[in-house]
Amino acid sequence: MRRPSPLPPAARAELAAVLDPAAGRTLPGILYTDPDVFAWELAALWGGTWVCVGRLDDLLAGVTQRAVRAGEALVVLTTPGPADLDAVRAFHGVCRHRGHELLTEGSATDRPRIVCPYHSWTFGLDGTLVRIARASAVDEATLDRTDWGLLAVPVEVWRGWVFVGLDDPPPFGDHIGELDDIVAPYDPATLPVAHRIVYDVAANWKVVAANYHECYHCPTVHPELSRVADPDADESVPAGRGDWIGGPMPLADGAETLSETGAALGPRLPGVDDEAARRVWLGQLLPNLFVAAHPDHLVTHRTVPLAPDRTLVECDWLAPAGTDVSGSVALWDRVNRQDWEIVASVQRGVADPGYRPGPLLEAEASVRRYEQAVARAHLTGRLSADREAADRPAGTPLRA
Repeated sequence: MRRPSPLPPAARAELAAVLDPAAGRTLPGILYTDPDVFAWELAALWGGTWVCVGRLDDLLAGVTQRAVRAGEALVVLTTPGPADLDAVRAFHGVCRHRGHELLTEGSATDRPRIVCPYHSWTFGLDGTLVRIARASAVDEATLDRTDWGLLAVPVEVWRGWVFVGLDDPPPFGDHIGELDDIVAPYDPATLPVAHRIVYDVAANWKVVAANYHECYHCPTVHPELSRVADPDADESVPAGRGDWIGGPMPLADGAETLSETGAALGPRLPGVDDEAARRVWLGQLLPNLFVAAHPDHLVTHRTVPLAPDRTLVECDWLAPAGTDVSGSVALWDRVNRQDWEIVASVQRGVADPGYRPGPLLEAEASVRRYEQAVARAHLTGRLSADREAADRPAGTPLRA
């Protein structure tokens, strides 16, 4: 059983106003600043769901193993070879002997075995212990290698992204839910990463997420974006199946995509119909994958919490091979950097003794849904965008 949230009684009482539809308050400041809260969220909330660790081709192309961070855990992904990317497996990235890291975070190799750098215990790519270096006859007689394989971690590949679930995650199909139908026409698994920028952002991971969920600030903060989109007409789709929050934002008259000039980067993606060609769908798959599906390309953000006031954000541009994405990069990089200044100020603000939870407006409906999901998670131990799912015991499937 997961330990309960470390929130003190006063902060727990404040969650009632977050969950009250009539009040609609923002989260208490302690949720953004306290190291114990941060550690609990990584262990319980990130550990109890499916965390996106990156793009399959990017992680395992040309290698047999790579170490990634998922919440508080180091995870080693393996594949038998370049032609077997569909056969991905995942394991806790520490040796079963004395706990040395098998690979350092972010590193990769094409070795046919996983070899611990400390005492050379050797594991197969399927996690089995295949060799105990310099073991004596007594060691070999008393140690059953089948008892000391690497600890497996559930892993799934969806639309080109890799997800791992550390501690009794929900069924993956329930986690994705109706989001698959929304994303399917863009066929992201077929789109390579055309460009990537990694940002180190001075804000809590939840501040970054809440900012993504509204364009109420766009006319003030993002005048360039507001020239190619209609921020006042963005929508928050009502809750459905799956742990996602989001909705469509119409393009401005004359704009073909979100780019510096509004001009398309290339032909419309094959699955995009006329209605979808006039909007950009923006949403978050909890806890850390954000997708902006344009008519001709995708822009995604993947967050990695580093500290209560620091988050790594990996921004990818996905487009058909050969597409010049510079027009989109110019716009989105500017928007990103404007946002990072804003969320850094919010982070300082929620740490200020003068901060009190404030009211959320109708234009911030997705922010309300997101912060209610976080509030429920601190009461139930499970992060979910689905109210019914959040109230279920771990391991209970959602409705069909």
